[in-house]
Amino acid sequence: MNNISYINDKETITATSECEIDLANEKHLEIPWKVFIGWKLEDGTEIPAKVFLKSGDVLKAHYIDFDKSDFFVKEAQIKDGESPALRFIIEKNKAFYDKLPNSNEFGALILPTDKTWGRSMYLDSPIVAEWAWDEETKLNFTVKSSNGNTPLNVVCKNVFENCDNSLSYTVCVTNIDKKLYKTFYTVRGYIKYVDLNGISKVFYSDYYQASLYNTALDCTNKNGTAGEIVKYCETILKDEYLAENYDNRVNLSGYEDTADKNPNHAMYALKNGIKVREVVIDTGKAHSQPVEIVHFADTHLNFINEKDLEEGEINTLSTYRGRKWQRDGHSVENISRVMEYASFFDQTVITGDIMDYFSWGCGEIMKKMIIDRDRDAILVVGNHEPAELMQEDLPGLSYKYSLDERYQRIQSLWADGQNLFYHSKILKNKTGEDMAMLVALDNQRDKYWGIKQAIPFAADIEKARALDIPVLIFQHDPVCTNNPQDAKATFFYEPGDVGGLPPEEWFTNMMDDRFTGYDPSDFETMMVYDLIAKNYDIIKGVFCGHWHNHMYTEIVGKNLDGSFAVDENGNYKVIPQYIVTANAYKCGSLIKITVK
Repeated sequence: MNNISYINDKETITATSECEIDLANEKHLEIPWKVFIGWKLEDGTEIPAKVFLKSGDVLKAHYIDFDKSDFFVKEAQIKDGESPALRFIIEKNKAFYDKLPNSNEFGALILPTDKTWGRSMYLDSPIVAEWAWDEETKLNFTVKSSNGNTPLNVVCKNVFENCDNSLSYTVCVTNIDKKLYKTFYTVRGYIKYVDLNGISKVFYSDYYQASLYNTALDCTNKNGTAGEIVKYCETILKDEYLAENYDNRVNLSGYEDTADKNPNHAMYALKNGIKVREVVIDTGKAHSQPVEIVHFADTHLNFINEKDLEEGEINTLSTYRGRKWQRDGHSVENISRVMEYASFFDQTVITGDIMDYFSWGCGEIMKKMIIDRDRDAILVVGNHEPAELMQEDLPGLSYKYSLDERYQRIQSLWADGQNLFYHSKILKNKTGEDMAMLVALDNQRDKYWGIKQAIPFAADIEKARALDIPVLIFQHDPVCTNNPQDAKATFFYEPGDVGGLPPEEWFTNMMDDRFTGYDPSDFETMMVYDLIAKNYDIIKGVFCGHWHNHMYTEIVGKNLDGSFAVDENGNYKVIPQYIVTANAYKCGSLIKITVK
């Protein structure tokens, strides 16, 4: 901070006149791979927390080096016993611990992951739900509310392993009910120390998340307890979950007992509130087992974390202050609910607007609540992920970063091995049979990216033809259908699933310039669009979000010469397009796709 008596640039504090400073209130620069240990006078003299300075005195921030291997959660293990326990092992480097001034306690924080809401855990602090700020300066963010959960502090008492250079200790979750074998827990190590100025500090390790089930899956030997856990979760637990929720389901549309009887609008609500549409793709072949895919979109995670506050980007802070929707964390609870459902099936695909805007906080929640819980989940970028500004509370702001720079950051937060522009996967069933080619395309600008998508896409189509499997496309934005019946494509949902749109406006024109592929002069987009339309025989579905409405439309296929494809009766040959509403509404919505 700057004061009339001194200037703090976070690396040095320079007195401009005689003054007394309380260092407990002063901020220091956070430097990657360094740990702050206190302030000293420029000549190296140590000083107390409350120090009297003369004009011209200079204090310098001091640090020690830190490497990830100095303090980290090493792994999770299954601990055998009367009932299996989940044991997390934390390791600290002895030399690093000794470098911290006056280090006096170490341990671990732990909380079920759902209760963290994907936020960071801190000692003796409840999980932050929402921030407040000084209305006059628009800065000085403080905790406005918590989600009511405080992590358990487990002080180290028992040493797991004591080596020459390191010491390991554990935190265990015991007496885990069988119904909670899939419950994830988040663990973070901590070390208490007193800095050079006599101020109490806490240093934290990175977090680690695991469940009994995913730990068992990682075990090479599944003959013992690990095998029993996997078998229970994939049979009995799945059956119990589905029975409890499906036996109590309520039909909402698309059935004989509902007002809307269009089978393409079939949707029901489970006991836990999730709304489900089912799509069945019959390959016509005899497979030993089908595969089931859970598709949802538009989770709109709205948060800024401590890194955002430290960086103080004006666009990010202004967007957080102005963007009220989902700021209270409601959408995180929907993710927990839908991710639990998806965990019982073969593949999860989320088609964009996972993050509500371009912030580290949104990315942190995405990683903890989605990517870490389902390492195989396919993510598709939407138009919100790269959005620096959205309903910002300050006028006249403009974007700071280029789209390339924003994409580079988003890629760093994304699922491992998945390219933002194009990603594909051959989905196999449990007996190893190839069942479907899944293709994730970035069209968040209502445009495709030309060659960088067309070349791998064409190769994957040919691969799918060789394997005789269907292609399923997942992207954020729907495409222009070129289908006259979609000039007034209808929405269907329960009131409350979207933001107050009256029923007389439950439709849109899928043939206008708001949809990918409308403009035939957009050469890069048409390269990819035509690959879709001209392969209507093998592409069995396009699955999207973005519109915050449920819709079913049909994309008209094309012949190789570009003319529209028709059958012997003059009917268009089409590709079904399924648009799912935002998962952020009510209790969540999804499409369950079965390929058999």
